Amino acid sequence: MITNLKKNLPVLLIASTLVLILVVFIGAKNNSRVNKPLDLESKPINLKEFKSSNLNFSIQIPSEFSAQERSNSVEISSSNGKLYIDRNGTNFENLKDYLDDLDRRNKTIIVKDESLVINSYDSRIRLLEFSTGETQKEFVIFVDGIVYYLFTNDETLYNFLDQIAQSFRYTP
Repeated sequence: MITNLKKNLPVLLIASTLVLILVVFIGAKNNSRVNKPLDLESKPINLKEFKSSNLNFSIQIPSEFSAQERSNSVEISSSNGKLYIDRNGTNFENLKDYLDDLDRRNKTIIVKDESLVINSYDSRIRLLEFSTGETQKEFVIFVDGIVYYLFTNDETLYNFLDQIAQSFRYTP
């Protein structure tokens, strides 16, 4: 039996090596098929500045988007959908108290709520769910008693919303 094993050892080694190479090749091929999220930083996007004359802010938007200003809001449109920016005044001294009061009154389901700072302003990124089943991603930015909402209900625009919100500048 040991003699048969010695005779077949080269065949077993070659077969084992081929199986190992096949497993590695199939694993690498399957990993390349995994859907990867859109990485905005790796794909150059041409931007243009939008400066609101009524609402005292500026942002960078992709050049294929258009912005239309209204008295208390801005609508940012693309062929894929729309994003919005609203502005509200408040007597609250900070964003946390403002949102705590608003959420208590509106009874909105908050799926995600994280604090962050955008250009030195206290901000929150939130994902809300409404009773209709619709979801909304929003950035809420607090500047000197003014609350800016940047939001969309269109999931395909979430990455653009992230990029636009990070470019927000208050321009009194």
